[in-house]
Amino acid sequence: MIDCSCVFKRLAGRDVLAGVDLHVMRGEALVLCGPSGTGKTTLLRAINGLEPIDRGSITVGGHSVWPSRLGARALRGRVGMLFQHFNLFEHLSVLDNICLAPRQVLGLTRGEAEKRACSLLADLGVADKANHHPLQLSGGEKQRVALARCLAMEPGVMLLDEPTSALDPARTHQVAALVERLKKGNVATVIVTHDRSFAYSVADRMVSLESGRLVDLEQETSCCASRTTAPATALLQAA
Repeated sequence: MIDCSCVFKRLAGRDVLAGVDLHVMRGEALVLCGPSGTGKTTLLRAINGLEPIDRGSITVGGHSVWPSRLGARALRGRVGMLFQHFNLFEHLSVLDNICLAPRQVLGLTRGEAEKRACSLLADLGVADKANHHPLQLSGGEKQRVALARCLAMEPGVMLLDEPTSALDPARTHQVAALVERLKKGNVATVIVTHDRSFAYSVADRMVSLESGRLVDLEQETSCCASRTTAPATALLQAA
């Protein structure tokens, strides 16, 4: 589903991506680890067509993102990305933030988009915030609204940049349950996180970005199953 081949990207005089090869299959959740500033978000943005690369190629679902120069336009809603700073439209209500792309890109009617949005808000525990504006929300509430906005497009690929950074443990379990639902829905998911407990609970595979290259964390991945404390359905009910 996601194929990155020999991807190079130079920023501020150094190679943040130095020949990255990454392949993520449908239904797989890959966790991307590594210290801050090593290029993890840059890689997510490149996969989503938002960050041009210097060399190499990136293909998503058979569509060339780079070097086609089409970037994000080639994806047309196939990729959902949860940004670390949420990027909600402050002048729109929560409901309108979520409905905007499904209506404009997917061609859903207002009623169809609102039904989808309300279902997602309920899943994430913020149904009562539908008519609020982002300035009226806490950081954790903004994060869940931003996640609902991504999911509303029903993408084939999800890119999550620190999806639990503003959440308490109960809400973190809720996001873990949603990741499991994405996997069951055959969605390829790449997650950048420093939350090791969350990573262990959702990862099929873990890699680290070190000196611009990906390193498989086979030993870490083998621990995932033993450290997962409950199935996704139980986590969602508990939250």
